[in-house]
Formats: sequence, C-alpha cells, structure tokens
Amino acid sequence: MYTLSRELATDANPLVARAAQNKWQQITDVVPRLASLPAGTLTLVNVCGRKFRITNGSRIDLSTELAISPERPTLKLRIPAEATRDIVVAARDTARLLFGGREVASAATGGECR
Repeated sequence: MYTLSRELATDANPLVARAAQNKWQQITDVVPRLASLPAGTLTLVNVCGRKFRITNGSRIDLSTELAISPERPTLKLRIPAEATRDIVVAARDTARLLFGGREVASAATGGECR
C-alpha cells in the first residue's frame, strides 16, 4: 500500500511512478491551488522585448495564466512537463505568471530583439 506523495512520481517501479504522475496531474488540473509547487518549478524570464520564456521544471503538465495588464484578460497556457515555451505578448511593463490564482513568477519587458 502506498501513500500518495511527490516522491512516488520517481519510484523505481515504473508502474507506481506512472500512476503517481497521473494522480498528481489530475489533482493539479482539478484543484491547482492544492498542488504546492517547490520554488522555482515554474519560471518566467524575458528573452527580449515582449518575448518571454516560461519553463516548467516539474514532471507533470501545468496549467498557468499569464497576466500582462490589469485591463486585459489573462492568457491561459498549458506548459508540458519538463518543457519550455516562448510567447510574445503585448506586455508594456511586467508580465506575471500565475498558478492556481497565485503569482509564482514575474519578469519585466526587455530591450529590443535582434
């Protein structure tokens, strides 16, 4: 018998690891605020100008939101497990990355892209 924990996602038994990853995926999809992510799991950096890079360092896909302005709706983005996604947005000052309604990262717009 197992108790669900993040460590099970790396269990030596591939069946246990896959089951744990699937269960964590379900939890974060249904109730993301209950899935506490270690600091640095999701990062947001400015590449240049209005181009930003979002990195998901976890072993499961994460549904995020990118807030670029108070008067504009947030962009809903699904970032695959252990992947990076580049996005160009109409941010003027700072873009904020949200997970489960909470800000997890932010980055200011940068200089011109070359």
